[in-house]
Amino acid sequence: MKRLAGLVFVMTAAAFIVIGCSNVNDPAGNDNSEYSAMSALANGNGIPAISASVDLIAGRTEDVGEVSCWIKGDNLFVLYSMDMGWKLAETQLVVAGSKFDIELTNNGNPKVGHFPWKTEHESPVDEYLYSIALDELGFDYNGELVIAAHAAVLHYSEGGSIEREEGAWAYGERFTGVETEYTDKLEKPDYLKDEGGSDMPEKESVDSGNWSMYFTVVGWQITVRELTINEIYYCGCNSSRFYYYDQFIELYNASPDTLWLDGYLVCRNSQIYNIINPGAEDYALAYYVYAFPGEKGVTRECPIAPEQFLVLASDALDHTASGGSWCVDLSGADWEFFNPGGSDYDVPEVPNLSPVSNVGSDFSMNLSHSAVYIATGEEWSFGMHFDGTSMKEYIHIPLWTIVDAVEYANNADVTKYITYRIDAGLAGNGMSKYSARSVQRRLPGLDSNNSTFDFHIVFPPTPGYEY
Repeated sequence: MKRLAGLVFVMTAAAFIVIGCSNVNDPAGNDNSEYSAMSALANGNGIPAISASVDLIAGRTEDVGEVSCWIKGDNLFVLYSMDMGWKLAETQLVVAGSKFDIELTNNGNPKVGHFPWKTEHESPVDEYLYSIALDELGFDYNGELVIAAHAAVLHYSEGGSIEREEGAWAYGERFTGVETEYTDKLEKPDYLKDEGGSDMPEKESVDSGNWSMYFTVVGWQITVRELTINEIYYCGCNSSRFYYYDQFIELYNASPDTLWLDGYLVCRNSQIYNIINPGAEDYALAYYVYAFPGEKGVTRECPIAPEQFLVLASDALDHTASGGSWCVDLSGADWEFFNPGGSDYDVPEVPNLSPVSNVGSDFSMNLSHSAVYIATGEEWSFGMHFDGTSMKEYIHIPLWTIVDAVEYANNADVTKYITYRIDAGLAGNGMSKYSARSVQRRLPGLDSNNSTFDFHIVFPPTPGYEY
């Protein structure tokens, strides 16, 4: 992830657009072709980066998904994302400059039927994206937005039948002033605290009155994202053969320009817990470090075109032939990690990333917990560190050179390896070894500096562009 920096302003305004999407494995059996259209919007218009994300609460108490908001260019984007087993049947949205600008009934309920943005989903969907030009909001955007997001949601059984229907609101303050029973386990982010800095009131009776909610986002900052890690496949595909040689990393260029990766470094962290605190050393420790050919700013040998996905394979082979049908075909990979000093196999038709230090026989990722990051390669150095048993040589990667970093862990309770300054979360929670699954960004280029929210688990892995 890049450093936490809020919203991205990179493109010009567009007309109001609504795009829906559905996962390939739809428990309701629906095939929604609009899914690729949603990704096309994110790809074609620059880099969406999350600024605010709140839970979507169904039946007054149950967390069933998220509502996320960001600004890109002159557009506001609002994304509904459902947890596994839940789908969206309807979505309704209002955006205002003040809660007093949202039309209410006599008993204090917002008039959902009057919300300006609403969609009935004939085929229920897992995610839905609203894109709204800021000049279409009906008020002058000054850095603060009040958002009320409602949905009609469905829960499906494992057999694909609908077993529950609920109304849901994006978590926030109550319109009536009566607080919701829902209690978040984590401290509220700053944009959900009251003016005194304390958390919003929690756990009040909801036996009477309405439970409609709104949330406010303020103080969005401006930054730009370009190169991101879009997908990491690390867990392996065949436990009976202990097969994990089909690992890969996928990069994405969200900028409108060709980027040159000459001299860039692809790193795997050290897996020792010594650089996790704010104010700690301004470098990350790397154990495996491989470099693209050339030198940054001098040569131009390694392009990644606008909206291109670049696959970096441990071994650029069709691994289904040796590992089994669940393994990944990487014969179409763009680059291959190759260590000439080890027993590594080289596919001559695929260009190589080469090791900076001769550690191991290939770029190998831990099957349960590790971190991967991309750096510009402008500066790095060797250093000796104690790994718990002996002194070992690692590579220091200055944080200012790290373009993107993703830490993953199958167990969310582990101690983080890398500082939250380059990734505040953990992707892959709940994934098991040899399950043939990968972690992939919810949207290409979408980056909040927290892999817990930015990534989800997908099956099968998708080297190259596929959503």
